[in-house]
Amino acid sequence: VAGISTDLQGVVSSVSALQKDMANTVKVGEDKKIPSSILPGSYATHSLEDVQWQSLHMAASAACIGYPRRHHSKTEEGEEEKDVMYYSKSHAAIPAQYGQSCYSTCKDSRWYRNCEGQVVLGGVDRRVRDTREAGHYFTEECWDRPDRDHTEAGWRDEDILDKGERCQEGENCHDRLESIAYCCCAKDW
Repeated sequence: VAGISTDLQGVVSSVSALQKDMANTVKVGEDKKIPSSILPGSYATHSLEDVQWQSLHMAASAACIGYPRRHHSKTEEGEEEKDVMYYSKSHAAIPAQYGQSCYSTCKDSRWYRNCEGQVVLGGVDRRVRDTREAGHYFTEECWDRPDRDHTEAGWRDEDILDKGERCQEGENCHDRLESIAYCCCAKDW
């Protein structure tokens, strides 16, 4: 009986220790997600989708900086303009609007009213370990009008991860990359 009592005390002690440990573990909600209130730093106020949108916006800004600095030879109305190299010190990537040219989008912006072009970006949803494409971009002219699927208005937050088919590791997914368009706009030059 003394041995059973000692064993029982050991089990009770182990259960007490487990209960204390359980109080300090992360519990997921019914949605299978960790409550944001217990996440560290800005993860408590920003979702993964917020971070991904910000990354996409920074990539669009970087792509716009690399866009050729030419004043385009046609306006949206088809008028001829002089083809002149110029250097603007202030640029912005502005989400392309469905059915609207970047000429119009830039003109409607508060400060960056001159269109330099349009960039369209896409990327693979996982790490790429070999020479397959990790992402792509291409350029369009200021008068091109993107369709809804290639604008932020056509994407939900969860689409930034789930748009298109998931790429499997080692698979060439270039033809399945979804793309989103941004207008490259500059301040007056």
